[in-house]
Amino acid sequence: MDDYHDNFTTDQHDTGMQSWGMSKFTLERDNLKGPVIITLDQIAERFMDIPRDNGYLPPLTRVIITKLNSQIDPKTQEVTNQQIFVGGSVKYESHCTVPLLAGLSKGVYVVLYQAQFTEEYPERKLVFSVYCNQPVPDLRRISHEVISEDTIYTLDDALEEKV
Repeated sequence: MDDYHDNFTTDQHDTGMQSWGMSKFTLERDNLKGPVIITLDQIAERFMDIPRDNGYLPPLTRVIITKLNSQIDPKTQEVTNQQIFVGGSVKYESHCTVPLLAGLSKGVYVVLYQAQFTEEYPERKLVFSVYCNQPVPDLRRISHEVISEDTIYTLDDALEEKV
């Protein structure tokens, strides 16, 4: 894995369950000869005022990986994008890793992520990373407003069925 690139971006979340972060990236070529590893790390834990004891539980973390599939209507030439569920994870851990062992084909990906922070966590910062055998220079956060709530619920349901 020496030839792997660590591509990352940061995010900060509001309190509560409704706060989703999203990042978008493009793989310029197939990455099928090795795994692609998606991670989400919570920074919040380091800044907790409450001492850790046996009752400590990190916020629930959800990661949903999707691929954008563009379709062009032959009559109108209108382009529509469909999000296809690729994988994900739901964990009560400060570090969430989603290893895609078969890799990913070239294309545009949108990853939705959420840490269900409460008032117990004064810092609500996240680091989202894509580890793969090619640089991902266009990795960036995107507004959650580009995806409808219905789509988010549908993708979240797909994640629940998977895990």
